[in-house]
Amino acid sequence: MKEKPYGEILIAFAAISAVALLFVMGSTAQPGGFNLTSPENSENLNDNTPTFVWEAAAGADNYGIWVDNDPDFSSPVYENDNLGNVTSFTLPDENSLPDGVYYWRVRAENADGYTWSSENRVFRVDTVPPGTPVLISPADGENTNDNTPTLSWQSVIENSLPVLYYVAVSDNSEFPYENENSGWITDNSWTAPELRDGVWYWRVYARDNAGNVGENSDYWTFRVDTVPPEAPVLISPADGENTNDNTPTLSWQAVVDPEPGSGLLCYELWLDNREDFSTAYQENLTATSWTPSTELPDNLYYWKVRAWDNAGNFADSAVRTFRIDTVPPA
Repeated sequence: MKEKPYGEILIAFAAISAVALLFVMGSTAQPGGFNLTSPENSENLNDNTPTFVWEAAAGADNYGIWVDNDPDFSSPVYENDNLGNVTSFTLPDENSLPDGVYYWRVRAENADGYTWSSENRVFRVDTVPPGTPVLISPADGENTNDNTPTLSWQSVIENSLPVLYYVAVSDNSEFPYENENSGWITDNSWTAPELRDGVWYWRVYARDNAGNVGENSDYWTFRVDTVPPEAPVLISPADGENTNDNTPTLSWQAVVDPEPGSGLLCYELWLDNREDFSTAYQENLTATSWTPSTELPDNLYYWKVRAWDNAGNFADSAVRTFRIDTVPPA
């Protein structure tokens, strides 16, 4: 028999060794590392049969999942070590999770071993909507001369944070449409854009971080009134009048607050012996006349009347004078 050259024997040996090495390496390689994808860590969910998603692990042909309400996974509420070669799994309806905090992890397997996911994750199941916001300001039925009012309400108590709020403003109490809204915001107050004068209705919703939306609050109303009432017209005493009455009756015409005004609140009488009213006597009245309860000293007096409406708007009358002189001529 003819002997093979020495070089051919070496080549054949090297080829056999390489195949053997590949066989040995392939048969002892456990799955590669991988990460969990969804739910995200610390995510809030309103689904009590969530879908779990993870990356594929190199070399894996089977996966298992563990879900527990304890981070040490000592008593899983759900476990399945034979999901097959999949990278997602939806919890069955019969294993739906009660509301609460849960931890989850995944194991990748093949015939030669297993590899755990790079981290364990936590999530919250929350299927309960947040409470109903309690409105604070403006008070129900309030009148304001601010046409960009700030609306405020109490924060709701909630596990799935942050809570978002939605303010709806309409000129119709049935809210068939919204004239203005805040969108979803984190604050518990919101300043409305400029509103026209009139009556407005507003209410607030809350949405938690799991996506649950609560019932809207009862609506409250407020009136925007930026128009002052008519200026009072003084009647008596006539401007520049002289009188020997130490308790003269001052009178003026009744004022009308124009629609859609908030209505007249009161009159404010100003009386002073100085033209700048720096030491004025002031009194709020609902009547259209006033008589001093004590005698006024002889002097020159300045007086005016201010009309206030319920929204805080006011208008002043013209200023008049009168002189009290009770001393007879010599």
